Amino acid sequence: MHADALEKLIHRHGPGWRLLAAQWSENPDDCVQEAILRLIRQTPAPDEPAAWVFRVVRNLALSEKRRDQTRRDHVEGVGLTRNHWSTPDPSIGLQLDEIQAALNVLT
Repeated sequence: MHADALEKLIHRHGPGWRLLAAQWSENPDDCVQEAILRLIRQTPAPDEPAAWVFRVVRNLALSEKRRDQTRRDHVEGVGLTRNHWSTPDPSIGLQLDEIQAALNVLT
């Protein structure tokens, strides 16, 4: 695709691509930029480049949304698990000074 044609395409459809990406992505500009880079690399160029970029922008934004949700779910799950690990168990009965004394004996 020639630079002039790409520039016209971006000026004409860029705001729409960004608006579409913003529905699902916290980084709509990144989605649009990535889609444009993929368009430039396409060989041969798509017959309808504007529609092609709309589809790629949508797919990138939705993929980002799914990744972010998976990451949030994972972090929440780890947070729930960590609470069990970091909460002291009163049934153990060891105090900090007892632990320090035992460590001093070892050294």
